[in-house]
Amino acid sequence: MAGTIERYRQVVQQLLKEYAQIPYAHDCLTDETIFDRQADRYLLVTVGWQGRKRIHTTILHLDIRESQVWVQCNNTDQDIVAELVDRGVAEEDIVVPTSATTEPKSHPVADALATV
Repeated sequence: MAGTIERYRQVVQQLLKEYAQIPYAHDCLTDETIFDRQADRYLLVTVGWQGRKRIHTTILHLDIRESQVWVQCNNTDQDIVAELVDRGVAEEDIVVPTSATTEPKSHPVADALATV
């Protein structure tokens, strides 16, 4: 299992590094990778400026939990699941938390914000 997790870490990091290399048409925006190997959280964020507007957006957020790759956020038009499978992640080890069984029923902060 430890070998599988390490391989998944390498796959996820390489994928995000490759996405970070894609240039923007706007010179003031850049993609940055954030890798937290202890917590197994991996993000690709866009930061910079569009005119006078500050941009800070999560493009991809992948976690590794219990030997599975969780696609927490995919704000691309790419099929990240297919890309992970092509790179050697077993399809049954990929979780896209969109069903009622993986989402929390309520969250105090989200619930409070929804009523504002």
